[in-house]
Amino acid sequence: MPLNIDWQQILLHLLNFVLLFFGLYFLLYAPVKDFMESRKKHYEDMDNEAKNVLEEAKKQKEIYTQKFKDFEEEMKQYKLNELKKIDDLKEETLNSAKKESEKIISKAKITAEKEYSETMKKAQKEISGLVTEAAEKFILKADDACSFDDFLDAAERGDTDEK
Repeated sequence: MPLNIDWQQILLHLLNFVLLFFGLYFLLYAPVKDFMESRKKHYEDMDNEAKNVLEEAKKQKEIYTQKFKDFEEEMKQYKLNELKKIDDLKEETLNSAKKESEKIISKAKITAEKEYSETMKKAQKEISGLVTEAAEKFILKADDACSFDDFLDAAERGDTDEK
């Protein structure tokens, strides 16, 4: 044999290497590789779950943002409606007050007219009483020759002198 190569020794070393390779592969490499893959899968699942949660949170944020905008719009509309109701109530109260004041003024005018007419009637009664009294005094103090016509003439002239 040239170079002192023993093929049997080479094949035995090769067999030992293959056995060592497969032994180390199944005992060390495969479990470590499986562990690394499971950890990688675990972290990818956690990442995907976090992305899903973040995406869901963004959707919820959009939903709540839209609800908030709708609520603000609803509040604006409610405020406008309430202000309109207040304006209507104010207008109604103002109109009611105007009608009430008109009633009071008309009652006051009617009362004033009644008082005026009553006062005028009393004044006319007093005047007629005074005229009657003056006429009686004038007739009683007048001479027998004096007649009612003389009294009327004197009244027309405005004479207040008694004879």
